Amino acid sequence: MTSVRLSPSPALARHARDISSATQPAFHDALCRALNVMVAMLGLVVTAPLMAAIAVAIKLTSPGPILYTQTRIGLDRRARGQPAGNKRRSTDGG
Repeated sequence: MTSVRLSPSPALARHARDISSATQPAFHDALCRALNVMVAMLGLVVTAPLMAAIAVAIKLTSPGPILYTQTRIGLDRRARGQPAGNKRRSTDGG
């Protein structure tokens, strides 16, 4: 005896998904967002001392800066070390 496996059509599955999302209260989404923000903030607070310790260790063991920066070479081999919106942009007309 063979068994037949039935699955809903994609149109019915999409309709069921729309109904289930419409029945969830609006505060549920706000609660999920608040929980996500709180967990992210907790993660930042927990890892901040570790990041500070790493920064101090880098500063003590190497003569350079804590964060590495480099000069980017752009169009016509011009160096770009200044932030966007500088004087060159206004003189180039672009």
